[in-house]
Amino acid sequence: MVRRHHHQQQPHRSLSFAMTDTIDTKPKAIIRISILALLFGTGSWIALTGLWLEMPLLLQQLPEQWRLASYLNIMIQLANIGPLLYWLLKRYRFVNDISATHIQMLIGLISCIMLIGYWRKTFWIFGHEHSVILLIFTFGLALVDCTSSVTFLPFMARFDSNFMTPYLFGEGLSGFIPSLVVLIQGVGQQTQQQQQNVQTTNIIDTIDIIDNNKNKLIEPKFSVEIFFTSLFITLIISYLAFILLEFASFTRCEQRRIKRLNRFNRTLLLNNNIDDDDDDDDLNLDLNETANQQQQQQQTIDNHDNKQQKSTTKTTTTKNEINHTIYFYLLGLMFWNSFTTFGFMPPLQPFSAMPYSADTLHFVVILTSLSYPIGCFLAMLFEYRSIRMITIMTIVSTLFAGYILIVSLMSPLPPFIDNGKWHTIASWLIVFIWSSFMTIASYAKTMITIVICDYNRSKGMFWVGMQTQFGSAIGAAISFILINYTDFFDQCY
Repeated sequence: MVRRHHHQQQPHRSLSFAMTDTIDTKPKAIIRISILALLFGTGSWIALTGLWLEMPLLLQQLPEQWRLASYLNIMIQLANIGPLLYWLLKRYRFVNDISATHIQMLIGLISCIMLIGYWRKTFWIFGHEHSVILLIFTFGLALVDCTSSVTFLPFMARFDSNFMTPYLFGEGLSGFIPSLVVLIQGVGQQTQQQQQNVQTTNIIDTIDIIDNNKNKLIEPKFSVEIFFTSLFITLIISYLAFILLEFASFTRCEQRRIKRLNRFNRTLLLNNNIDDDDDDDDLNLDLNETANQQQQQQQTIDNHDNKQQKSTTKTTTTKNEINHTIYFYLLGLMFWNSFTTFGFMPPLQPFSAMPYSADTLHFVVILTSLSYPIGCFLAMLFEYRSIRMITIMTIVSTLFAGYILIVSLMSPLPPFIDNGKWHTIASWLIVFIWSSFMTIASYAKTMITIVICDYNRSKGMFWVGMQTQFGSAIGAAISFILINYTDFFDQCY
């Protein structure tokens, strides 16, 4: 019976070897595809970084003034309808990841063109002047950002997994490139005379000094239109890279290789399942003879695993150490971190930094935008999956957010603004706290994502995304209401 079984196995084995001989398991054109993947990733975070970086200059010239941050934030959060709309259209097979990417890229390019030409255009609505063009096409750019997570990543899954790393690196560069442009532009820098006036004033004259000097900012090296043009160039390069990834001969060859490899893996898995069914009778005959040996081997393995687990439990959380309670707890932490980082806190940047100086707001906006990808990058270098450490980091980031909230509530007279000696220290302190808050929260969110992915894979990732969107939208809505319809936050002018 055993001999007959081995003769039956031979066809399956020869089939497997034949298939592996015809399939190249290593990707080709690695450098070219990696460069295209990197350039494609640079178009993913345009609105979430670019518009915030230019905010110190925009709020000086638009009627919303300090409330502009809350308006931009709510428009960005409204764009979360993009992933939901894509899910519905894909469910009924109106679009796929490729067609949806073309649509959102075209929307982003049109939005950039309209912002370049008409960002100053305002309209009177219910007796108030509003930057309608800016807000509408901010929503258009935000659609690219919010929908990219459900279209860009599935498209890159058509290639070898090795190309995901350059794509994610490009995604990080989509925050760094606008920051570099803003640093060159010199947004919101003050004259030395204005800085001296603010630092030597007393508490009674603080508001008057800031009000008198609000239009005495150093002119940026280039205009807002040039900055929006840089966003347009970045987005069109990303779109061209996507087109090449879709249609270039060497990329289509790579996609076909992955399809053949996936088809082979499914066939091999099916063959193994059939073989396992044929093996059942033979294996049952040998169970009694090998039971004692297996028990001894398993006991030895368990002893080794117990020793190893004791040495790694302090630093690493494995799939077996996660239960439903911890799973929902981590989803709650994801909601809270998204509530603070993407929702409630960003509109408070002008209230917490502008009273010290426009330079302070300048550095807060730029360094905060850089801090989030830095946190993700650190998570790639140093994975620390301990639930306790994730909790501690969330608490620390919340404490930093609490200090920022207190300073914002005290605006336009935050701590030490009337003290020439401590004014500079306090202004750099708020820059440091903003950067630390965003970096720590970003790291914690990345670790939460990794742990939940190991525990519940695709379903877990779906709920991570949902908690991210829920937290961001709810935080933005609360912040918008408090800033625009209460007296909790006051601006300098």
